[in-house]
Amino acid sequence: GVEKRAVEKKRPRREALKSDASSGEVTICGVGNLMTSISNCCNPKYPDPIIGFITRSRGVTIHQQECSNALHLIETEPERVIEVSWSGGVDEMQHYNLEIDAYDRSGLLRDITLLLSDEAANIDSIQTQTDKQRHTAHITVSIELQKEKSIGRVLDQLLRMSNVISAVRAD
Repeated sequence: GVEKRAVEKKRPRREALKSDASSGEVTICGVGNLMTSISNCCNPKYPDPIIGFITRSRGVTIHQQECSNALHLIETEPERVIEVSWSGGVDEMQHYNLEIDAYDRSGLLRDITLLLSDEAANIDSIQTQTDKQRHTAHITVSIELQKEKSIGRVLDQLLRMSNVISAVRAD
């Protein structure tokens, strides 16, 4: 036979849950212990605006609000949308991958590392490729930044540097 289970309605409460991708904690408006995972399509990181989707088998998947997959799900399956927000301590570190393009010059790498140091970013790795014909450099940097620090500010500071053409998040 069919077994019926009583479901008790509770007032929604917020619970801080650790995400599988160790990208900090996410607060979910709802009840019970829900497994969360960071979506691979947009890889949201603190402080990106985020939204959650209740999956059929993997709990709640966290997306950036402007992710094309998220926008599609909002349109096609709005009943599976759930309110989420970042939580957790501001002392936690967040990882970012940056790509910087610049006109090559003496001291460019030194100036970039000094700026990152001034912004209290820990450099995990840095890789440079120069194009001798175009006199340009492509720099890939992996950094750790305290959650309270703004990645937007770091990118703005990089863009203000002499000879920098572009500086973007690559994650």
